[in-house]
Amino acid sequence: MSHFPKPFSRIGNPYLSSELKISEAMAQLKARGVKLDKCPRCTVQAWNVDLVEIPARSTLELMTVAPWLAPTNPDQGVISLLAIACGNCGYTMFHNLQLLGLK
Repeated sequence: MSHFPKPFSRIGNPYLSSELKISEAMAQLKARGVKLDKCPRCTVQAWNVDLVEIPARSTLELMTVAPWLAPTNPDQGVISLLAIACGNCGYTMFHNLQLLGLK
């Protein structure tokens, strides 16, 4: 039996890439002192974790720039988040991946 880790690629296997990003995000949260304790709503510790991208448009940008002059870069209209949801009651919290350095 080999003790070497299995080779991986962030390209070509989206599931593996997502799993790696989730692991990196969880490591960043731990390094910043965030604990994954019991749910604050139901006190059960049964968390589900996923990556979420939410389309967004800043109202500040629309107020300062005419809408037809707003940037058209598709990445500027997406917020990438780590979603952590309680498997018992559904309480959900989000962590911004860009602020964690993982965009």
